[in-house]
Order: sequence, then C-alpha cells, then structure tokens
Amino acid sequence: MQFTEHFGLSQWERSDRIQMDDFNADNAKIDAALAAASSGWLGRSEIICILRSSTELTSSWGASNLIQDWNEWEYVAALVSYQEEDNLNTPLRLWITHKEPSNPGLIINSLTLPGYLLVFLPWHNGSMNMRGFVISDRLIPLPSNFPFSKIASIQFETADQTKLHAPTVTFFGAK
Repeated sequence: MQFTEHFGLSQWERSDRIQMDDFNADNAKIDAALAAASSGWLGRSEIICILRSSTELTSSWGASNLIQDWNEWEYVAALVSYQEEDNLNTPLRLWITHKEPSNPGLIINSLTLPGYLLVFLPWHNGSMNMRGFVISDRLIPLPSNFPFSKIASIQFETADQTKLHAPTVTFFGAK
C-alpha cells in the first residue's frame, strides 16, 4: 500500500488487501484536518505536510528538502506521533543532515516517546545558523554551526532499531 504525500492517506494498489481499519484511520485524519481548519486551532499557522512512513513497520522515516525557502518562515515545527500499540520505552534519534556531505549535520539521541515536538526558529532568515529546541521528556536546545538553508533532510529513527507502526510527523509553521 502507498500513502498520499501530504496527509498519509491510504492509496491502494490492485494487489492490496483493503481493510476497514485503513478506511477508519483515513476518515479520522480527514475529520481532524477539517475540524482543525474550521476551528482555527493553528491560528495563523499552516500545515506544511504530514509524513507517514511508507511501510507498515519501520525504524526510520523522514523527509528531504522539506522547506525550500526558510526566509518565508517565522517558525517551523514537527510533531512526532505513533500508534498506541508501540512501546513507550523506545528511544528516538533525530538526525538533521547537511547539504554538503563533508558536514556531519546534527544528531540528538535518546528522545523519549510517546512523542515529541521539534521547533525551528528561522525568524525569516534562512542564512542564520539553525536554532530551535526539542520538547521530549526534557527541553533540548538545537545547537548548530550551519544555517537553516543548508538543511538537507530531517530524519527520525528508533535508537534501538525497534520497528514502530506507521509513525507520523506533522510539519506546520507560520509565515
């Protein structure tokens, strides 16, 4: 089964076995997105995209070239969530890669589930060194010596290679 790019909705192929649970999960996402849009819970923020793993079980997922122009954004946030049946004790790792292969990028280890919020603060200046924070079981600053414009990808993985059930990352921000 494949999933849509922005909201992670099911896209079946002829060989897929269609399940009622997949329809219900898709309808819940659509209902939540419509409710959020009509209630204004994001304020002046907007959903950039919703990433869902392309496989049912995975230990890593993420996005490349997610933000084309960091100068447009005041802030960008990523909310990581997962299925209820996954282990709450599974540590996560955040890996922000650099566009130049010689730069190792930034790795933050041992983030804890049940989820966390990653916040970037470019304040309309993509050439500024990356800054922001992660909220997990503690507040972790994002120290970096490279600018937002050099971010190649944002990857998430389980630190112990435990496979999670279709983890989701919702990216949103304010221009």
